[in-house]
Parts: sequence; C-alpha cells; structure tokens
Amino acid sequence: MLTKQQEEFLKQSSRTMESEGIAKAIARGEKVISKTYDFAVNGGAVGDVLLGYTFPEAMIVTKIIAHEETAFTSGGSATVTVEAGSTGLTGALAFDSGFTGIDSLTLASSAGGIAVASGEALQIAIGTAALTDGKVRFHVYAVPQRDV
Repeated sequence: MLTKQQEEFLKQSSRTMESEGIAKAIARGEKVISKTYDFAVNGGAVGDVLLGYTFPEAMIVTKIIAHEETAFTSGGSATVTVEAGSTGLTGALAFDSGFTGIDSLTLASSAGGIAVASGEALQIAIGTAALTDGKVRFHVYAVPQRDV
C-alpha cells in the first residue's frame, strides 16, 4: 500500500508526463482534443455519450490517450468504445481492464490512423451493461486531412 506522499508523487508525475506529451504533439502540428467522461455528470446507461466536441473539419485520428481519474465500475460486463459519430476509433474495451491509470489506447483494427469526417461528434459508446462510476479524460490526437 502506498503512503499519501507516494500517491501524490505519482499523481504529479502522471500530470507532468501527460502535459509534456500534449506539448510535443502540438509542436508537431497535431491537434489534441481533450474531453472528459464523468459518470457523475454524464450518467452510465448503455448507449452513446457525447463528449462535447464536434470535428470542425475532416481529420485523421492518430492516437488516443486515456487518463483514468476514477476507476470505471459496472454491475455487469460493460464495454467502452471511443467513437467519432458512427466511426469506431477504438475497439470495445472492457471497463475493468481497458483503462488503468494513463493508457495509450489501440486504434480500431490496429490502424495507423482513422479518417473522421467533418461534423462528426466525439463520443463514447457504453455497451453490454451500464457503468456505475468512473471518470476518464480522453486526449485525441489528430491531423487535418488537407495540406498544412
């Protein structure tokens, strides 16, 4: 079991790594969209949950980082898929093993990038069973589908 001091050190280290990763992506010309799913705000019913971002232009998603702030819980075998409209950006991830701390999520079909149309909404799809708690911030890295 960790002491409070050790837990605080780990939290600060995670925040620093997260911030440095985002800064490097922006420097390379990528856009980083950071949106949070919070059970207390969004609920956890099976279905789609909008994360409050619409892609303003056609983009290619290159990476997704999930930062679990509060562990997902479920009374069943809930799954979570990150989507842009009807386009799956990840496969269905088990609520209890797909998110642990800060994770780089595998893109759907292990693709190197996934095309997203202009106007698509960033969302998660909760499947199989409802979530009963949890808070995860998603950092979606994307580049425009045009000359930059």
